[in-house]
Amino acid sequence: MLTQRNTNNNGMLPPPHVIIEELTVKQSELVNNLKRELDKALKDVIEKDNEIKSIHKQTKVTKYRELEEECRTYMNECFRLHRVLKKFLQERATGTSN
Repeated sequence: MLTQRNTNNNGMLPPPHVIIEELTVKQSELVNNLKRELDKALKDVIEKDNEIKSIHKQTKVTKYRELEEECRTYMNECFRLHRVLKKFLQERATGTSN
């Protein structure tokens, strides 16, 4: 391995091919570490995207259910008003309004 001073035991620089080999090994290790980190980051992004999609689906389902309930409420109110109107018209036709 290279020392901080890039010298061997006798104070001389190692041969260039040794320096190049050591740098190549370090570069290879660095590239492999970066690839692992990138793979992990991509998996995290995919996981978060899936989580976001799930939340959006839940939100859409909840909104749909709320709208469905609101629609039922309006329909029930329409039926109630229809019955009141029908009763009123029948009472008016027979002349027995309250």
